[in-house]
Amino acid sequence: YNMVRATFDALKGQASPRSVASKRGLKVQDVVGRRTDGASEAGVVDA
Repeated sequence: YNMVRATFDALKGQASPRSVASKRGLKVQDVVGRRTDGASEAGVVDA
């Protein structure tokens, strides 16, 4: 039960790309684009 509770508490704390962009003064596309770019760079490094 504690594991399920901790999971839901963590999921409630997740921020949407829109809220992150507004806090940083960026566009949503910039935030989402950076996340995608970071994932592609990690794939290149692992290969």
